[in-house]
Amino acid sequence: MAIREICFIIPLPLMKRDYDRLGVERFRARGYQVSFLDVTFLLNPEVMERGLIQPWAYEHVCVVKSPADIEQFFAERKARRWFLVDFVGRPETEPLLEKYLKDNNVIHGNFCANSIPKVRYQPLWRMALSRRSWQRLTERLQKKFLSTRSGSVPARFVIAGGLYDQHKFPQTDERTRIIWAHTLDYDLYLAHQQRREKPLVEGDYVVFLDEGWPFHPDFHLTDGPQNPFRSPEEYYDEVNRLLKIIEQKLQLKVVIAAHPKAPYENMPNLFEGRMVLKGKTVDLVAHAKCVLCHGSTSMNFAVMFRKPLIFLLPMKVKGQFYGRVIAAAAKQFAQIPQDVRSIENLDASTVSHIDEDKYRQYEETFIKRTSTPRKFYADIVADAFDKIVPLEESTKKEYAAT
Repeated sequence: MAIREICFIIPLPLMKRDYDRLGVERFRARGYQVSFLDVTFLLNPEVMERGLIQPWAYEHVCVVKSPADIEQFFAERKARRWFLVDFVGRPETEPLLEKYLKDNNVIHGNFCANSIPKVRYQPLWRMALSRRSWQRLTERLQKKFLSTRSGSVPARFVIAGGLYDQHKFPQTDERTRIIWAHTLDYDLYLAHQQRREKPLVEGDYVVFLDEGWPFHPDFHLTDGPQNPFRSPEEYYDEVNRLLKIIEQKLQLKVVIAAHPKAPYENMPNLFEGRMVLKGKTVDLVAHAKCVLCHGSTSMNFAVMFRKPLIFLLPMKVKGQFYGRVIAAAAKQFAQIPQDVRSIENLDASTVSHIDEDKYRQYEETFIKRTSTPRKFYADIVADAFDKIVPLEESTKKEYAAT
């Protein structure tokens, strides 16, 4: 029997941006029905309670509010074989789904293709000073225990990107198929290369990839990080100081690539009159002279388009978790993040060259292996899914006994 459904497990409400990035239309064009299992209410209830994200209307979304909703979702698919792609992570979803994953009709796996450089954690003796840190350590150990305990069902497939993604693989065995694709950002890069559109901004410019820290929904997730900034003004005042100095040093204007989830319309002058464009990050990076960033995956675009990078470090996060995220990203390019003091010594030649070896290594490690095809990720995955055949009877018995 042909397998014609792919379901994505998502930790936050579906947005149009997610619909596009996950390649739903491409999967549908390949003959797959695409559905979503939204577990926001169970894993991140604060997001729904505060109305932080407005879901995009799509008919094939099951919003899970209780374990009974999950049971009904799987029961409706009992008679057919289908793919289940986990975008959340097995430590979080396995307690909810484990008994259903033993059903051989569910061909389940994980998406592990959006990595960033590893962050160094504090030594245990320092973590002991913080009650919250101890709590996080305990939770990490529990998740590690849950993901490797006896009885867990190995993933049938893993969708991977760069070489580093192997560190994030869930429990696998000899039957697990590794589907080498790439980070979702590569799809946007590939689409831009095919369009070859004209620049959106006249003249030379530098682009700042705003992460929308004061508004980011990650700070409202259950067990998520704490927002280091007390107000939007505290963050953007410092950012604007950095941008002003950079404009003076480089003699180039700064254009803002807006974060997709930041409500800029409520605070129209956050960037002191600078041009702010939403949903145009790829185009802005493609034609920029230089890219300013913190440490999110959006810096992938600078790597793919081979643009010089400058990492900006707000003083409030220096020495904290997000400061270490920025430092880990900058280290990949042999850089030191710039704060409001060090930026005064910025050399204008920064925007004139890149280290090709480091960019190539970063791309191979975190974005896309050289050996993988220049195709959209949905087509790579659909090609692999088309070849996955039903389990042999002997293998079915092995899974049933697990």
